[in-house]
Amino acid sequence: MYRSADARARPLRAAVAFAFFLFLGAVACAKGEEEGTPQSGATQSRPTGSGSATLEVGGRSYLFDRVLCAFGPEETKREDTEFVLSAIKDGVQLDATISTRFGHVVTLADIRNSENPSVGWSAGEVERVTGGAGEFIRLDGKRVSATAQFTDRIAGVTEEGTLSAACP
Repeated sequence: MYRSADARARPLRAAVAFAFFLFLGAVACAKGEEEGTPQSGATQSRPTGSGSATLEVGGRSYLFDRVLCAFGPEETKREDTEFVLSAIKDGVQLDATISTRFGHVVTLADIRNSENPSVGWSAGEVERVTGGAGEFIRLDGKRVSATAQFTDRIAGVTEEGTLSAACP
């Protein structure tokens, strides 16, 4: 049975996002211990991040006022992953990943309604499968930028898009 590139990449995106948020939670706990912050479940909160990201594609701008970033295998907790950016706002998740295994990938997905999504853009996934993916995510210190052809997984159209982000 043939599965689309999106269907094959969905478990990877979920695993990377889960591992990243798990890592950030561990970092927050460790910082709390160092700073004397109570560690009980009642007073502990998820890391909220800072920084920002904007993805412009399909005639729309998707703005995220909080992003979480990890640089290098030590922070991402994956030997094959050099960079991860993740942001969630209003049920829409933005992910950007640089991996030696999967290349450069940027996705924007409706995580609130996966059966009938309102948005579903991706760059790098189809190209990765067909061998045409390039290195389109650029890192400059804590600044992230990318310009690529994004595929609308809902409508099936392709348009150029631009990601601009500042990591905390």
